[in-house]
Amino acid sequence: MSHTPQQQPLARGIEAMTIVPSFNGESDSSDIGMKRCHACRQYQALDQFYRNRRHADGLMQACKACQSVKTCTICHLVKSLDEFYTRRAAADGHLGRCKTCMLLRQKAFRAAHPERVRQRDARFRYAYAAKIPARRARWRQAHPGKSQQYEATRRARKRRAGKIEPIDRDYIYKRDQGICSLCGRKVRKQDMSIDHIVPLSLGGAHCLTNVTLVHLQCNTRKRTRALPQQMYLIG
Repeated sequence: MSHTPQQQPLARGIEAMTIVPSFNGESDSSDIGMKRCHACRQYQALDQFYRNRRHADGLMQACKACQSVKTCTICHLVKSLDEFYTRRAAADGHLGRCKTCMLLRQKAFRAAHPERVRQRDARFRYAYAAKIPARRARWRQAHPGKSQQYEATRRARKRRAGKIEPIDRDYIYKRDQGICSLCGRKVRKQDMSIDHIVPLSLGGAHCLTNVTLVHLQCNTRKRTRALPQQMYLIG
């Protein structure tokens, strides 16, 4: 049967739905309404679809299970929606590329076009010069551990340390059992500091084997010296 253009959306919605009779072969109140998912092509119960008033049948075209995952258009791997950045203009509200592929693409672009990236970053800093400090302050307050880790890595790169590794402050605290390697006393997390056994200024590396837990005050008093009582900690 042919449908007018105005009736076609409604017809498609009705054709996608079916009724599965009960086990006794008779159609009664226990019959279950089913709908075919446009993603996995399987018939699912109507309660397995989110509601959407824009569609003729009042339901989304893909089932809940299919909407919780997505296939990346670059690596073609099926990943959860948490692995994709959000985008309101997209049909499912997420970008087609996963976060990993986006990061690899950005790194490749920066390596291939360093001058363009430098000019773009300079234009951004000039355009938002008044907003950047407040934005950084909010981010540091919301992510204190990441902020301190970023600053430590930045200082290591600036000093041109031979080896640079990501340092997890919580891991160092647990590894050293919360004891300061300089004074031997217990360290509260709000007073903790990460110290380089061989300072970066003396050629030390920014790696797990060259860092230890100390009090912030003890680290300040040590300055840039390599103390004998810490040398045995290098593993």
